[in-house]
Amino acid sequence: MEGYTVKRIDELASIHGGAVKLAGAELGVETFGLQVLEFPPGFEHYPAHDHAEDGQEEVYVVLAGSANFTIAGEPVPVAA
Repeated sequence: MEGYTVKRIDELASIHGGAVKLAGAELGVETFGLQVLEFPPGFEHYPAHDHAEDGQEEVYVVLAGSANFTIAGEPVPVAA
């Protein structure tokens, strides 16, 4: 893994008076798929995985509450 970026939505560059956030450009995302995951508090069953070998990137947006990610063995806490 080369690295990761954590940004709050209000930190993203925007256009059209702030109505459009340039998330892909800000995060350097080139191609992506989209899934919505809704976990209850304390959910611990999301499988650990990485995409180092297939070159895919993942973007997670915490809309409410908080999450704890482990990236390259390091804890990364993220809040909404």
